[in-house]
Amino acid sequence: MTDKQAGLELIQRYVYQVGEFLPSRQRGDVMAELRSLLEEGVEERARTSGRTVDEELTAAFLLEFGEPSKVAERYGGEPRYLIGPRIFPVFLLVLKISLAVISAACLAGFVFSAMAVPPWGPAEFWHVQALLSWLWRFAQTALVNIAILIFAFALIERFLPPTWRPKRDWDPRKLPLLPPEAERDQVKRAVEVIRIYGLIFLAAVLNFYPQWFGIVSFTDSGVLRIPFKDLGVYLPVPLIDLGWALTAALSSVLIVRGRWERWSRWAEFAVGLYDTVVVWLILTHSELNSAQATSAGRKAWVAFNNQSLPFEWLSRVIYIALVVILLGTLVKTGKRLYRLLRARTA
Repeated sequence: MTDKQAGLELIQRYVYQVGEFLPSRQRGDVMAELRSLLEEGVEERARTSGRTVDEELTAAFLLEFGEPSKVAERYGGEPRYLIGPRIFPVFLLVLKISLAVISAACLAGFVFSAMAVPPWGPAEFWHVQALLSWLWRFAQTALVNIAILIFAFALIERFLPPTWRPKRDWDPRKLPLLPPEAERDQVKRAVEVIRIYGLIFLAAVLNFYPQWFGIVSFTDSGVLRIPFKDLGVYLPVPLIDLGWALTAALSSVLIVRGRWERWSRWAEFAVGLYDTVVVWLILTHSELNSAQATSAGRKAWVAFNNQSLPFEWLSRVIYIALVVILLGTLVKTGKRLYRLLRARTA
C-alpha cells in the first residue's frame, strides 16, 4: 500500500465511522458527500504545504476536522430522541426477531395443545372462540414485549455511551477497521437475540414448570414426561439461572455495541468458565444409579418405553451426555483463553 492509499484508506475508515452515527435513510448521501469533501480537503492541504498525501498528513487533517460522533451531529441535528438513530436500526432488528420468536413459540404451543388429546385434540379446541382466545393471548404477549423493548432501548439511549468514543484526545489512526478486516469482531445480532429468548424460555420452564424440564414425548395416549430430577440429575437451579442471566446480559450488551471488544471477549471467557464449573457440579453430584433418587423415574421410564430398554441404559446415556457437554465446554473455554492470550502477545 502506497502512502497515498494509506491516507485514502484512513478517510474511508473515518467516513464509515461517521456513518455509524447517522440514520440509515441519509447515511449513504452523507457518507458520499463527506468522503468527497475530505479527499478534496486533504489534496488542498497537501498542495498548500508542499507535501504529498500520506497517512500522517491525512490523520492531522481529520484530527482538525473533528471526532466522528460530533461530525455526525452536524448532519443529524439535535440528538434528542426516545430511541435515537444510532440504535434505532438495532431496535428494529431486535423487534422483528422477537416478534418472529414469539409467533413461533405461540404457534408451537397451539399445535402441541391441539395434539395433547388423541387424535388431534378435543373438538371444542378448534372452535372459533378458542382460536380467537389464542390470538388475543398472542397479541397481549407481543404488546408487552414491544413495551419492554421500547423501555429498554429508551434507557440505553439515555445512559449508554456511543459504540465508539475517544477517552481523551482521539487519534484518527486508531479508528476501527473497515469490514471485512473487522468482520470477525462484528456481532451477529440475530443470533444474540435468539439466544436471549431461548434462555428466557429455558429459565421459565426450569423455574415454573420443572415437570417439563426433562424427557417429553407426545403419544396416542397423551403427553408423557420424565423430569430430569426424577432421573437423579442434580440441578442447582440458582447457579443455572445465574449463568443464563450472565449470558443474556452479555448478549444484550453485544446487541447494542455491535462489535466484539477485548473486555467482552474476556467476559465471554469468564461466563464460559462459570458454565464449565456448573456442568461439572451437575455431573459429580447427580445420583443416576441411586434407587431412592430414581424410583419415580423408573416408573415413568417403564410407561415411557414399554420396558423395551432397561432403566440402566437411560442412566448410562444421561451420564455420557453430561460428560460430552463437560468436555465441550472445556474445549470451548480453552480455545477462548488461547485466542485471548495469543492476541495479547501479537
